[in-house]
Amino acid sequence: MKTICEWKNVEILELSVQRDHVHIVCFISSKLSVSDFMGIFKAKTAISLFKSFLNMKKKPDLGNHS
Repeated sequence: MKTICEWKNVEILELSVQRDHVHIVCFISSKLSVSDFMGIFKAKTAISLFKSFLNMKKKPDLGNHS
């Protein structure tokens, strides 16, 4: 998460990581929209989690409904 924020020049003000979700309060430059940043943030963290925990892809409640 820190790497993504540094890459996009986003400052993390508060971060709370729970077992099944994350709360983040951050400062985003006016050059980057909130929705663009969150799309990148969610995609990159999901890819990282799926690489770390290969069995997550097999659970239908985590977004894989095939």
